[in-house]
Amino acid sequence: MFRSFFLFLLTNPEKGLTECVNVLKRTPIYAILYGFDYDDLPVVGTFYEFFRRFWLAVGNNLKPMKQPKRKSKPKKGKKGEKAPTATPGRVNRLVTWMMRHADKKTPGSPQVEMLFDLRGYSDAKYGRTYHTHSSDNLRLFPRTARGSEKWRLIYKRCTSIERSNKQEKIDYKFESGRHRSTMMWYIRIYGIMTCQHMYAWYVSQKDEWDKLKATICPTVA
Repeated sequence: MFRSFFLFLLTNPEKGLTECVNVLKRTPIYAILYGFDYDDLPVVGTFYEFFRRFWLAVGNNLKPMKQPKRKSKPKKGKKGEKAPTATPGRVNRLVTWMMRHADKKTPGSPQVEMLFDLRGYSDAKYGRTYHTHSSDNLRLFPRTARGSEKWRLIYKRCTSIERSNKQEKIDYKFESGRHRSTMMWYIRIYGIMTCQHMYAWYVSQKDEWDKLKATICPTVA
C-alpha cells in the first residue's frame, strides 16, 4: 500500500487520492507497478483504513472543525479618500501643551540632555552622529569571512531546508492533495519526504547503478 502511494506521488503528484485510484482502475500498467492484482484492486476506503493505522490521535483532525469566528476587520475607504479622524483635536491639544511647557527642562541625566541639545556635540561635516555598531558586531563583522569556502558551506546548509520546502510544494504538488483532515495532510507530507529521501539516495549512488546497469544489460546502457 505504501509503495503504491509513493508511486502515486512520483507519477501523478497533481492528483488526489481519489483520482489516483480511478486512474489505477483504468490503467493496468499502474496495477502491475504497484503490485496489485488487476482483478482485485483496492478502493479509496482501503487506503484510508490503511493510513488510519498509523494515526495515533483520537480524531482525524488535531483542531476542532468549528473554530471561533474572527473579528471582522473595519472596512477600508476608497482609494485616495482620507480616513475619518478617530480622535479630533489631538494635534491641537498636543501643540498647545508643548508651547505651554517649552521652557521647562525634562529632569534626567546629563547624557540624555545632551542627546536633545540643539547645539550638537559633534563637529563632523556629515552632522550629528552616534556610532551604535562596534567592531565586534557579528552581523557586520562575522567570524567566518564572507565568500570563503567555509562560508559557502554554512550558507548551503542554511538554505537546504528552503530548497526542500520548495521541492515539496512545487515539484510534488503538496497543495494538490486537497485533503479535509489533518491525518491525510500528514500522510501526504510523509510520503513526499520519503520520495525526497529515495531520490537523494539514488543520486548519491548513481555511479554504482550505472555500473550495475552496464553489467546486467550492456545493450541498454
